[in-house]
Amino acid sequence: MKKINTLPQEWWHLFRDLPIVNQIGIGVFVVLMIVLVSVSIRPSIKLRTETSEAQTTVSTFLATQTVGEETGAFATATSWPGEIISPNDADIQPPREGTIVSWNVTIGQYVRQGQVLGKLSAASLTPELHKVLAEQAVSLTQAKARAASSQSYAAQTRTQLNDTTSRDAALKAIDAARKSAEASEAHVRTILRQAIGQHYADFSGNNIDILSAPDKMYLIRMPYFFGATNSQLRNSYPTVVASTLKSLEKGGIPSAEARAYFAMASQLVTASIATEDYSQAKIDQLKKDISADQITFGEAVETYQNALITISDKERELADRSREVVAKTGELERDATLSQNDVKAAQDSYQAVNAAIAGGASIVAPKAGYVSSIVKKVGEFVKPGDPLASISSGSNADKIIRFRIPSNAEIPSAGAKVKVIRPGFAKDIKIGTILGVGRALDGNGAYMADARFESEVDWPAHLSVRVIPNDSTMQTIAVPFDAIWWNEANQTRIWLVATSGIVQSKVVRTGKTFGDAVEILEGVSKGDTYLSQPDENIKEGQKIEQAIFPAAVPEGDGHGHEHSE
Repeated sequence: MKKINTLPQEWWHLFRDLPIVNQIGIGVFVVLMIVLVSVSIRPSIKLRTETSEAQTTVSTFLATQTVGEETGAFATATSWPGEIISPNDADIQPPREGTIVSWNVTIGQYVRQGQVLGKLSAASLTPELHKVLAEQAVSLTQAKARAASSQSYAAQTRTQLNDTTSRDAALKAIDAARKSAEASEAHVRTILRQAIGQHYADFSGNNIDILSAPDKMYLIRMPYFFGATNSQLRNSYPTVVASTLKSLEKGGIPSAEARAYFAMASQLVTASIATEDYSQAKIDQLKKDISADQITFGEAVETYQNALITISDKERELADRSREVVAKTGELERDATLSQNDVKAAQDSYQAVNAAIAGGASIVAPKAGYVSSIVKKVGEFVKPGDPLASISSGSNADKIIRFRIPSNAEIPSAGAKVKVIRPGFAKDIKIGTILGVGRALDGNGAYMADARFESEVDWPAHLSVRVIPNDSTMQTIAVPFDAIWWNEANQTRIWLVATSGIVQSKVVRTGKTFGDAVEILEGVSKGDTYLSQPDENIKEGQKIEQAIFPAAVPEGDGHGHEHSE
């Protein structure tokens, strides 16, 4: 072995010791030999390469697609999930849990509010139901007791209110007050008549009964010393006296005329002078008498007015008592009616609960309309809150779209236009106008918004839709499900095709689903070519013959949302 390893060194020493001419000849010989060997082995290398290429090229055509150049089934814009809402539609829910025994209506049938649509089975006699029935029985007993107590109280109160003793006493008091007022009025008139008669006799010095014959006073002249300083007062006195007496003849109390008379008499005596026949003392006494008569007259008038006030008070008391009796009677009747209504309501409630427990419960229509759906079949067990059916008003004009806008999206304003599409009908696009957008985030971290269709639509209520803003420019990269495959490590991959036709697998990250397509978040870019329907025998590095786009591209639902939404 050691000798073999030293051979190259010995050959090199021999070659180096040769003359230069020999060294050149050996070098040329070696070069020629290398050229001849390389020429002889090239055809075999080429043959092996062509054979290898033939083995890595797929002879069958495979469908390819270019990201961003899809037919439209997978080029989706930003959209928001929504639902069709109809304010005039109503869901039908069971009054309690039970099994549906029968349906009395069919879809499309018009029903009235309160109409029985179906029946539920009898409820199981559980302790809870026994308790409910017992509570209803107690409520009925209490309602009857309250009604009996109310009726007894009402009867006693009516007896007291119908007692005429107090009313008769009030009427007697009013009659006494009226008689007192009449007496006071007569007394006032008498005081005034007597004062006028006495004063006239004092002024005239004549005892003519002017009260019985008032015209005679004009025949007698009054002494000159009365009203000596103001003869006009003396001349006017008889006229004032006549006017006062005339008012007394009409009845009542002539308060204004009486005040005018006493004022005239006081002024007349004040304007008088003393003489030998009529001293100053007599004038002063006459003045005192006139003043005293005026005071007496005023007190009598006040007594009469108090008597009138007493009459008014007594009449008001009687009127108040009458109104109180009427109001109390009405209140008693109202209470009695309410107590009877409570009894009737308790009886109805007890009978309804008893019937619901002992027998079947009715499924009734909450409003009038057309039966648009029946989602629960006979024999299915349901509980409160479960939708059994729905009733539609039959009008398409009042439907709105209620949708959610992500908090990171640009919030549109009221009046903005949106496009609305429904699942499976990508080309059936409706236009809506936003009515308003909420200002607080809901439980899903989104803003709620409402929009109204610009034209009537026949889409059913509760239909899930997608809402697309008109100014949306964000595009999604999506590929058919058939283009996605998973390797042994459970990595999501796609076959990319280079311009040379060589295929290469690429790890991608997927997002939302779009019908028969899936969103690609990472791994491919716009313009990349991929195998839309790869063969399971495709290998890394193989070369394919690119085909035209396949004739049938999966349509998907075209509405751009996760199926879980």
